[in-house]
Amino acid sequence: MELKAYVLSHVLAETYYAARFKGWNPKARTNVLCPWHDDTKPSLSIGLANGGAKCHACGKSIGNIVHFESAANQISEGDAGSKIYAEFVRPVIDAGEYASLQKAYSNNAKINKAVEKECGISGATAKTLSLGWDKFQNRITFPVHDRFGQIVNLRCYKLPSMRRPAEEGMKVLNKKGFGGNDLYPWELFKDYSLDQPIFVMPSEKELALGIQFGLQCVCATAGEMAWEEEWSELFTGYDIAIVAQRDKTGRAAAEKKLAILQKVANRCAVIEPPTQHKDFADYVVLDGGQGLGLLAEFSKAIANMGGAEELATSQVQTSAAAKSPVSFSESTVPENPRKFSEDVLPLAVIGSRPEMLNTVVRTQGIVAAKATITYTIPWKFKVRTGSEAQKYYSVGMGRVLLSFVKASDIDIIEMVRVILGKKNAEIEPCDYITATEVEVIPVVAMESDSVYVTQRCFYLGARIEANVPYSLEVIPTNAVKSQETVGLIVSAVPISRAMETRTFTDEEFASLQIFQPQGEETVFDKLLGIAEELSQHQTKIYNRPDWHIAALLTWLSPIGFAFPYEKETQRGWLNTLVVGDTETGKSKVVKSYQRLFNAGTVVNAENCTYVGLVGGAVKMGSGQFMLRWGRIPLCDRQLVVIEELSGLSVEEISNLSDVRSSGTARLDKGGLSAETHARTRLLCLSNVRPVNKTLAGYLSGIQAIRELIGHGEDIARFDLICTLIDREVSVEVINRPFNNRGKGEAIADELWQRLCQFVWSLKPDQIKISPDAYYAILEKTKDLSSRYHSAVPIFKGGSGRYKIARIAIAIAALQFSFNGKRLLVHEDHIDAACRYLEMLYEKPSLGYREWSDQMFDRDSIKSAQLLDEDLETKIPNGLKRAQVVESLIHTSKFTRDELCAVAGLQIMQADSLIGTMVRERVLRKGDANVWEITPAGRDWMQTHLNDNNENTNGKDTEIKSRRPSSRNGRHTD
Repeated sequence: MELKAYVLSHVLAETYYAARFKGWNPKARTNVLCPWHDDTKPSLSIGLANGGAKCHACGKSIGNIVHFESAANQISEGDAGSKIYAEFVRPVIDAGEYASLQKAYSNNAKINKAVEKECGISGATAKTLSLGWDKFQNRITFPVHDRFGQIVNLRCYKLPSMRRPAEEGMKVLNKKGFGGNDLYPWELFKDYSLDQPIFVMPSEKELALGIQFGLQCVCATAGEMAWEEEWSELFTGYDIAIVAQRDKTGRAAAEKKLAILQKVANRCAVIEPPTQHKDFADYVVLDGGQGLGLLAEFSKAIANMGGAEELATSQVQTSAAAKSPVSFSESTVPENPRKFSEDVLPLAVIGSRPEMLNTVVRTQGIVAAKATITYTIPWKFKVRTGSEAQKYYSVGMGRVLLSFVKASDIDIIEMVRVILGKKNAEIEPCDYITATEVEVIPVVAMESDSVYVTQRCFYLGARIEANVPYSLEVIPTNAVKSQETVGLIVSAVPISRAMETRTFTDEEFASLQIFQPQGEETVFDKLLGIAEELSQHQTKIYNRPDWHIAALLTWLSPIGFAFPYEKETQRGWLNTLVVGDTETGKSKVVKSYQRLFNAGTVVNAENCTYVGLVGGAVKMGSGQFMLRWGRIPLCDRQLVVIEELSGLSVEEISNLSDVRSSGTARLDKGGLSAETHARTRLLCLSNVRPVNKTLAGYLSGIQAIRELIGHGEDIARFDLICTLIDREVSVEVINRPFNNRGKGEAIADELWQRLCQFVWSLKPDQIKISPDAYYAILEKTKDLSSRYHSAVPIFKGGSGRYKIARIAIAIAALQFSFNGKRLLVHEDHIDAACRYLEMLYEKPSLGYREWSDQMFDRDSIKSAQLLDEDLETKIPNGLKRAQVVESLIHTSKFTRDELCAVAGLQIMQADSLIGTMVRERVLRKGDANVWEITPAGRDWMQTHLNDNNENTNGKDTEIKSRRPSSRNGRHTD
């Protein structure tokens, strides 16, 4: 179990949230203040079923307590899990703190010498066990790790020469504030082999000496009498030697461990060191003994138990197996059949070529889905018939082993009897292997096409990760019941994706200079020229440079970058939205680019769900759930084109937002939790959402974007938004003959593919933004935010610098601004990026500039004098005016009848006053017959109220004292 899963299963959500929000009552389940926005009214709801949380104001959604800790403190989920574990499960010692103790030990020659002289522990063994030196206590420290690799205790040992008589009973202590009983050393134990016996030592000192002699050793950290029955399953199938101290307590402790471990061990015996001294440490230090003495004692103990086996210095040799008529393997996994070929073959051939059955095939693949339930199946058995000696039978990798998955013990034992031809044999499983059901898809290779298949497999081993490319050795075999071809994965070695390891020669770099501006050509002119070249020679879609550039920059955007003077890596890949009418060249440009770059995956959202795009828990035929990743995470560091985005609902598009911006896909459903990288370039194509409308039918494309995407924060996450309508290109241009290829020769396809491979291989530290370019980004951000309104946040001042930087870096990559080591981003690239954004924003089909001008106009009062005169005419009394204005500010929205009642106006007077306030931008239409006060209107009313208060006294003063507090001239309720 991973640390995150352990924390989620052991820390109650009530306990965690009660600690994070003081005064929160888990029974009442009241909302709390959201930490992700300026929350004045508690809007964060905590769902205790799975520890999730959701803000009803800003929309922030959290899956569980680890996600919450990670997001709240801006740390990785691994660090968040460790933090929660240390706070609520078990205290943890900081690794950095212990490193200083370890350094103190390694640098202290005097202590090293004393430890070797008095304890026999060499410097190499001390390094293996990471021994430390606490100079304040004058003690050697043994770090105790848990199964998650964290230090949970220090066992502090005082050398005999440093002890006072009163300290004899306290020669080993736990670090203050820590303790518990742990299996030591876990970091070595997890790699122990069944081929060699395990020696259970009385203490850490004896254990260190055993390890020094090459033995597999463990001990309990709470003393020789301490042993936990829950550890038993960890020792299943081992030969176990329990080393006892030569006294009453030592022998009693050994007998206690024997009673527990003999239930699961292959063979188990109590032994004592071959000496008259009390313990193994004295045997080594005083008699010069070695680990061979313990091996010899264990060999004798086994012989006395009725076996004729002997233990060699390296491993247990089973002589009975040599007499056995059935096969016996000394390895800890079943034997593999012969290899079909040394070549790496496509994944698709595994299920299509019968001659490959039950051979080992080398291939490459990605785990697209992984079952949440694993199977522990037996492969090695003890066999005894009548009075014959016990023998062993092991099953090789193949069809028989596959048939054991989901089979009962009774069925498995009966199958083994049939295989051996021994109907009355006693069969007992003695060794097991873990099987995990997975679905494997091919690794995408940029240099060649690969047939897309999904191959059902079982991974036989401890752990395999989803969404990681592997070099695989697979045994294709067929299921006994269904004859389905199933792969047994016997080896999975992680490999880097092709674009991450692509290297280039000097000649290849030189060939890419064709994409650089020539002579007096500017960066922006080159950008338009490249778009025209593609239009003429590749796509045959004319007079749409904005669309060609949008798709091109998305394809050729690097994965990440960092601003000068900042260490944090920012998202570099582009998210692009293209909204246009039918037959405006959206799909044709994409198909041309996909062929040209030999990269990119197309998904149709009308035939796909959120599970297909991101992933989800899918119920299998067996009834269990499998976590299956969707196309976006499976194309990590690549590009996905989502066609017909309008096929997704507004809610589904909103659910994609976190994946698009963070580059991490998370699944939390039905108690299943997983996450993986999803740093995927996205190019979303769509018509408008209403089926009976076209983009050309909207007065402003802004309205179409809002209907399609919905939430403002989801719109803001698109770096580029391009709009296309029919009338932008004339019929004559559209019907230009294809043989009219324009001027100049086409850039060779192989150069485009090489450029794409170069950009996709760029790492964040290979991208350098010059200081001048950085300051230009900041200035351009302020300029654009002053011209484009953020009510629909296509461009926002708070995040605009990232958007400009991403686009400028993509332009620099497209034009190969490379000096041999780094991609250089200059002011010219920033200028070109902003000019291109203006090209998109000022297109009539989008109308972002015109719409922004209207919104800026609505943000201010047209004529305060006219408003003042009309209000004073309708309500002559100053005190009454102040009361009316105060009431309106307090309610923020009202109907005509409410205005009549508050101001004492006739219906015609109220309608006249409302009309004036609407024309002058004080009011706007709300739901039904409700009028809402605009921010500008609130400012005007507040000013009017303040003026009245300054010119009145008496009762007016009382009014002012009752008026709600305001800030910056605006009501804060």
